Amino acid sequence: MGRLPIMWIHPICICAFLFISDSVLAQSWKNLQPVPASAITWQKGFIGTVDNDKTRLYHLTGRGSLGIPFMGSGPGEEELKAREAFIRQWLKRHPNAVAIPVEAYPFFSKTVARIYIWVQDGPDFLNLDLVREGLITGSHLMTNLRFEDLYVTSKQVWNLRDMAASAEKDAAEAKKGIWADPEYQEDNPPGHIEYPSLEKLSRYEKAAKNMK
Repeated sequence: MGRLPIMWIHPICICAFLFISDSVLAQSWKNLQPVPASAITWQKGFIGTVDNDKTRLYHLTGRGSLGIPFMGSGPGEEELKAREAFIRQWLKRHPNAVAIPVEAYPFFSKTVARIYIWVQDGPDFLNLDLVREGLITGSHLMTNLRFEDLYVTSKQVWNLRDMAASAEKDAAEAKKGIWADPEYQEDNPPGHIEYPSLEKLSRYEKAAKNMK
């Protein structure tokens, strides 16, 4: 079974990554700034837009997505509803939360960006709380791009990796969400956060440079 529940959407991430070119990345989305989380309208719990701007699609996960049921092995309707309800209630409790850009890259189009964001309100961290409640895995919070292409620092990413591992272990111990299934927990050791290897990132970058 492995960690397939995390990997099901990765082909989309990889395909999107292959559209990256240095010029596009440098020119189109370098001006991204934090926005009030309340300004983002979430559609089906996994894609958010601001003022109906469909050229910028905000996501609460880096690797993978919060879930697209019709993609086959994605989460079921009940799981999606649980995620949507949690996000809605969290944002209601945190009206001053800010959405911080982490990475952005073309999403099957030179005019559409997939933007991974961290939503924070002081010490409270929506993305991390989703892991803590067993609604997603810690690996979902990892980035896809090279550190030099991120809007945050490598130290911030690695700090989040440690926090995500701890939150995942807590969720598994409490048997919350996805960790309520003993078989899932047995096949997916909690606290093991997947991150692309340097070799894999190098292959992605080489493929991107060869794109016409």
